Amino acid sequence: KKRMYQGQHVFGHDKAILIYIVEGKQEHHLVTGGFIGSTRFRISLERLNQEIDSLSQDGFEVVRTASPSSTLHELSKWAKKIDQQVQTGVLQAKYTYEEFR
Repeated sequence: KKRMYQGQHVFGHDKAILIYIVEGKQEHHLVTGGFIGSTRFRISLERLNQEIDSLSQDGFEVVRTASPSSTLHELSKWAKKIDQQVQTGVLQAKYTYEEFR
């Protein structure tokens, strides 16, 4: 999340569209005590969902997918959406991919 905020700062809040992808079903990663992932972080499913919801409130697009193949499908839809915004002038591409690298 911190790096996403840094990206917003570098590109400008009104000029950057950043997407946060949540892949997989979080319920499948519950461990002893009802926590997600490692128990040392002590993050509940409810807290994880609150944090993910806060991303959209902070200006990020959030895409939830079930698997890598559905992630690719969602990314292709997102890329088409961005392309349409560039074509209509809503967004302006300042650099080509080669110039940005």
